[in-house]
Amino acid sequence: MRRPFSIVALFCEDIREEKSGQDTLVGILPDNLVVGTLPGILPKLGVYFRIQLEREDSPQTMKVRVKILRVPAVEMSLDHVIDAAKQYAEQEALPFASILAKSIISPVPIQASGKIEATAEIDGVEYICGMLSVHQSTTMPFAPPD
Repeated sequence: MRRPFSIVALFCEDIREEKSGQDTLVGILPDNLVVGTLPGILPKLGVYFRIQLEREDSPQTMKVRVKILRVPAVEMSLDHVIDAAKQYAEQEALPFASILAKSIISPVPIQASGKIEATAEIDGVEYICGMLSVHQSTTMPFAPPD
Protein backbone atom coordinates (compact mmCIF):
# COMPACT_ATOMS: atom_id res chain seq x y z
CA MET A 1 0.00 0.00 0.00
CA ARG A 2 1.39 3.36 -0.99
CA ARG A 3 1.68 6.19 1.50
CA PRO A 4 0.24 9.36 -0.02
CA PHE A 5 2.32 11.68 2.15
CA SER A 6 5.95 12.02 3.10
CA ILE A 7 6.38 14.35 6.06
CA VAL A 8 9.46 15.22 8.10
CA ALA A 9 10.19 17.86 10.71
CA LEU A 10 13.59 18.95 11.96
CA PHE A 11 14.31 20.88 15.15
CA CYS A 12 17.08 23.46 15.01
CA GLU A 13 18.41 26.61 16.64
CA ASP A 14 17.51 28.92 13.75
CA ILE A 15 16.09 29.01 10.22
CA ARG A 16 17.58 31.61 7.90
CA GLU A 17 15.95 32.66 4.67
CA GLU A 18 18.58 33.22 2.00
CA LYS A 19 18.31 35.75 -0.85
CA SER A 20 18.23 32.79 -3.26
CA GLY A 21 14.95 31.60 -1.71
CA GLN A 22 16.58 28.65 0.01
CA ASP A 23 16.51 28.06 3.74
CA THR A 24 19.53 27.40 5.93
CA LEU A 25 18.92 25.34 9.05
CA VAL A 26 21.39 26.31 11.77
CA GLY A 27 22.26 24.01 14.66
CA ILE A 28 20.10 20.97 13.93
CA LEU A 29 19.33 19.52 17.34
CA PRO A 30 19.94 15.89 18.35
CA ASP A 31 17.01 13.59 19.17
CA ASN A 32 17.85 13.88 22.87
CA LEU A 33 18.55 17.37 24.16
CA VAL A 34 20.26 17.50 27.54
CA VAL A 35 19.76 20.70 29.53
CA GLY A 36 21.64 21.74 32.65
CA THR A 37 18.78 22.67 34.95
CA LEU A 38 15.01 22.46 34.99
CA PRO A 39 12.89 24.44 34.81
CA GLY A 40 14.72 26.33 32.11
CA ILE A 41 14.34 28.17 28.82
CA LEU A 42 15.51 27.52 25.29
CA PRO A 43 16.17 30.97 23.85
CA LYS A 44 14.94 29.92 20.39
CA LEU A 45 13.60 26.78 18.71
CA GLY A 46 13.19 26.42 14.97
CA VAL A 47 10.91 23.76 13.50
CA TYR A 48 11.15 23.05 9.77
CA PHE A 49 8.44 20.91 8.13
CA ARG A 50 8.70 19.43 4.64
CA ILE A 51 5.54 17.80 3.28
CA GLN A 52 5.35 15.97 -0.04
CA LEU A 53 2.03 14.97 -1.60
CA GLU A 54 1.44 12.68 -4.54
CA ARG A 55 -0.01 14.78 -7.37
CA GLU A 56 -3.19 12.71 -7.54
CA ASP A 57 -3.94 13.08 -3.82
CA SER A 58 -6.25 15.91 -2.83
CA PRO A 59 -6.32 16.58 0.89
CA GLN A 60 -8.86 19.17 1.95
CA THR A 61 -7.28 20.25 5.23
CA MET A 62 -3.71 20.39 6.46
CA LYS A 63 -2.10 21.87 9.54
CA VAL A 64 1.18 21.51 11.35
CA ARG A 65 1.54 21.69 15.09
CA VAL A 66 4.36 21.89 17.64
CA LYS A 67 3.45 20.44 21.03
CA ILE A 68 5.73 21.72 23.77
CA LEU A 69 5.76 20.31 27.29
CA ARG A 70 3.01 21.90 29.39
CA VAL A 71 2.65 24.84 26.97
CA PRO A 72 -0.24 25.44 24.56
CA ALA A 73 0.53 23.97 21.12
CA VAL A 74 1.69 26.22 18.29
CA GLU A 75 -0.45 25.52 15.23
CA MET A 76 -0.36 26.68 11.61
CA SER A 77 -3.01 25.96 8.96
CA LEU A 78 -1.72 25.14 5.48
CA ASP A 79 -5.12 24.79 3.80
CA HIS A 80 -4.46 27.89 1.68
CA VAL A 81 -1.32 26.45 0.02
CA ILE A 82 -2.50 22.93 -0.91
CA ASP A 83 -4.03 23.89 -4.27
CA ALA A 84 -1.14 26.17 -5.26
CA ALA A 85 1.44 23.45 -4.48
CA LYS A 86 -0.52 20.88 -6.47
CA GLN A 87 -1.00 23.27 -9.42
CA TYR A 88 2.71 24.08 -9.49
CA ALA A 89 3.63 20.36 -9.45
CA GLU A 90 1.19 19.72 -12.29
CA GLN A 91 2.41 22.69 -14.34
CA GLU A 92 6.09 21.72 -13.95
CA ALA A 93 5.39 17.96 -14.37
CA LEU A 94 6.91 17.25 -10.96
CA PRO A 95 6.35 13.82 -9.38
CA PHE A 96 4.93 15.32 -6.18
CA ALA A 97 3.78 18.60 -4.66
CA SER A 98 5.97 20.13 -1.95
CA ILE A 99 4.82 22.23 0.97
CA LEU A 100 7.23 23.84 3.43
CA ALA A 101 6.30 25.24 6.81
CA LYS A 102 8.67 26.78 9.28
CA SER A 103 8.36 28.30 12.69
CA ILE A 104 10.67 30.04 15.12
CA ILE A 105 9.42 29.87 18.71
CA SER A 106 11.11 32.15 21.21
CA PRO A 107 11.54 31.75 24.10
CA VAL A 108 10.58 28.13 24.82
CA PRO A 109 9.91 27.44 28.50
CA ILE A 110 10.95 23.94 29.59
CA GLN A 111 9.26 23.11 32.88
CA ALA A 112 10.21 19.42 33.12
CA SER A 113 11.76 16.53 31.24
CA GLY A 114 9.63 15.22 28.40
CA LYS A 115 9.21 15.49 24.67
CA ILE A 116 8.44 18.16 22.11
CA GLU A 117 6.45 16.83 19.16
CA ALA A 118 6.09 18.15 15.63
CA THR A 119 2.93 16.78 14.01
CA ALA A 120 0.97 17.28 10.82
CA GLU A 121 -2.77 16.77 10.57
CA ILE A 122 -4.10 15.96 7.12
CA ASP A 123 -7.84 15.54 6.67
CA GLY A 124 -8.18 14.93 10.41
CA VAL A 125 -5.46 12.25 10.65
CA GLU A 126 -2.44 13.17 12.76
CA TYR A 127 1.08 12.12 11.71
CA ILE A 128 4.13 12.47 13.98
CA CYS A 129 6.86 14.18 11.96
CA GLY A 130 9.56 14.61 14.57
CA MET A 131 10.22 14.42 18.29
CA LEU A 132 12.74 16.07 20.54
CA SER A 133 13.33 14.53 23.96
CA VAL A 134 14.38 17.10 26.56
CA HIS A 135 15.88 15.96 29.84
CA GLN A 136 18.10 17.23 32.60
CA SER A 137 21.68 16.05 32.87
CA THR A 138 22.09 13.44 35.61
CA THR A 139 25.80 14.08 35.98
CA MET A 140 27.41 17.18 37.34
CA PRO A 141 29.78 18.99 34.99
CA PHE A 142 33.37 18.01 35.53
CA ALA A 143 35.56 20.68 37.11
CA PRO A 144 39.27 20.14 36.57
CA PRO A 145 41.45 20.28 39.71
CA ASP A 146 43.42 23.46 40.36
